[in-house]
Amino acid sequence: MSDEAPDSPQRLRLILGLLSLAQLMIVLDFSIVNVALPSIQAQFQLAPLNLQWVVSAYALTFGGFLLLGGRASDMFRRKHVFLAGLVVFSLASLLGGFAFSAEMIFVSRAIQGLGAAMLSPTALSLVTTTFREGQERNTALGLFGSMAAIGFTTGVILGGILTSALSWHWVFFVNVPIGAFVFIASVLVIPGPETKQEKAGFDITGAVLITSSLLLVIYSITQASNPGESPLHLAILLVLTVVLVASFVYVERRACVPLVPFDIFRRRLIAIADILMFLTFAANAALVFVITLFLQEVRGFSPLETGIIFIPAGLGGLSGATLAPRIIRRIGYRLMILGGLVLFITGVIALATIGTTSSIVLLMVYYYFTALGLVSAIVSFNIAGTTGVAHERQGLAAGLLTTSQQIGAAVGVSIAGVVITGFARLSGTETVITVEGYRAALFVSELFLVPAVILSLYLLHRGLARKDLGIPAKPGT
Repeated sequence: MSDEAPDSPQRLRLILGLLSLAQLMIVLDFSIVNVALPSIQAQFQLAPLNLQWVVSAYALTFGGFLLLGGRASDMFRRKHVFLAGLVVFSLASLLGGFAFSAEMIFVSRAIQGLGAAMLSPTALSLVTTTFREGQERNTALGLFGSMAAIGFTTGVILGGILTSALSWHWVFFVNVPIGAFVFIASVLVIPGPETKQEKAGFDITGAVLITSSLLLVIYSITQASNPGESPLHLAILLVLTVVLVASFVYVERRACVPLVPFDIFRRRLIAIADILMFLTFAANAALVFVITLFLQEVRGFSPLETGIIFIPAGLGGLSGATLAPRIIRRIGYRLMILGGLVLFITGVIALATIGTTSSIVLLMVYYYFTALGLVSAIVSFNIAGTTGVAHERQGLAAGLLTTSQQIGAAVGVSIAGVVITGFARLSGTETVITVEGYRAALFVSELFLVPAVILSLYLLHRGLARKDLGIPAKPGT
């Protein structure tokens, strides 16, 4: 039996459930660790710029190896790549739980990112190859996308409970039983392919080059905020980054089996969807990072209270994942992208008005609509970035989308860390974040969303010109 053609609706639902649970575990890990950041910072006395590496170490390896993970799912058995990712992610989580130093946390987070890089694009490509393009796939992607909202909500609540009742170590341990369950169930439920996929090569060189480039970009951003940092040093880092990126392009154009066959970008829609995903996730990652610190360091809420405050955001995301596929049936994904982004950008502006005496209920309401717009847009990005792509390249398309997410997240968190650190120094206090730094970081995150809205308008214009808004065809037409 082919992994693209499960034999019954019941098995289809089970497969979607397991793939969604794996995605839930990845998203859960992001939000659950964010809630524990202040506790980790307090134990190891980490400066804000070092603290952000708890997030960035994961995001960088995740983003750097996602393309390799996506291509692996195209060239090898998707089920095996998926299971291997589960093992690596779960074992790295176990290592993080036993961490006795900040450096050990950074290492475990980096290995977690490697496991997630195998797991996430393979799960998404399994969804897109299992369900037929159109309404069936859009509905499945909506359910799969809802895991982002559920995982986010569950993560902040569970992170608060575990950090308050036990310790931050348990935000890592919790992934282990989930990973074990998904592994065992997947072995039994997800079918293997009838024939082996051709193992034509593996572009390790490309993965090393692009990952090194991304590491240098984030390192350069963090170093730029250090007092007295030499402009010459920053210029050298920039030149090295450009050289690595140029080397990556050179290698890819000559590789027999490139990590990224550039001809995929002949479909302009794929490139635009990837750019939109990068910009939106940069803004969202900065938002989550900054609000988590603001609520605990400025407003004085405990990790558990912070988790409760985040509940409406999770519900907003769940609403977006549920409603978006239904709305797309009527107006198409192009218009849905614009609507979701406008709602998201409006919500971030509203959240920036919250201060030390503002009502937390107001923040929760603002965050609900912010998340509603965010997830509605993300579901639409996934549809745009995989529509019309051949089955043998679905892993690549999924890898490009998820790479854009994670690199955007790494850049967004790094820039937010630079902004809040700069304002904390200006205040002359020892606080991690100030109200001014909070607001400034959110307004900086908005700068990512301005070009995203412009791109969405361009996408809508092209759709109107071609009379193609991305409205799924009805069955039988």
